[in-house]
Amino acid sequence: MLDGDVNRGRIKNVVILPGQDGPDALIYKTLKGLAPDNPFWKLKDGYNKQFCFKDLMTLDLTTDDTRQRNKVKNWYKA
Repeated sequence: MLDGDVNRGRIKNVVILPGQDGPDALIYKTLKGLAPDNPFWKLKDGYNKQFCFKDLMTLDLTTDDTRQRNKVKNWYKA
């Protein structure tokens, strides 16, 4: 599975993520779009949307800022 920004070229038998985002940004955007009362947040006791994004309250992925991109990569790894 490759990031959405990879040029497929002559590569065969691969899956490309939708859009231009890497897996970290794709998961961030998907989770960020869930409502706080979505059943997903109840899968693990004590884990909620506020806790998930506590370190990313000011994150802005609409810019081409490397610092913002690194924040989401570090969040994803953690």
